[in-house]
Amino acid sequence: MWGGFPSIAYKEEIDSGDIAMFIEDIYGLQIVLGEHLVTKKHVFTHLIWDMVLIKCQSKSNYMSSDPEVNWIEANRIKDYPLPTAFSKLIS
Repeated sequence: MWGGFPSIAYKEEIDSGDIAMFIEDIYGLQIVLGEHLVTKKHVFTHLIWDMVLIKCQSKSNYMSSDPEVNWIEANRIKDYPLPTAFSKLIS
């Protein structure tokens, strides 16, 4: 099963610059944040996720050296099994 989208866990409001810096630190990817696409809630038995999906664009052609990272075209996302929480963001 696919692990899902790059994600950031936070408890308070987060600045867009912090998001871009986190993505660069973790994935080595420089991004430009775009529009807010959707907000969804996922309830587990022991916690609640309030999720926000934000459209981002890479500042350059990016290839990860991490074999666990696989970037795909948006129209191919339906070909991958997603955890329920992330499926809610694209349905």
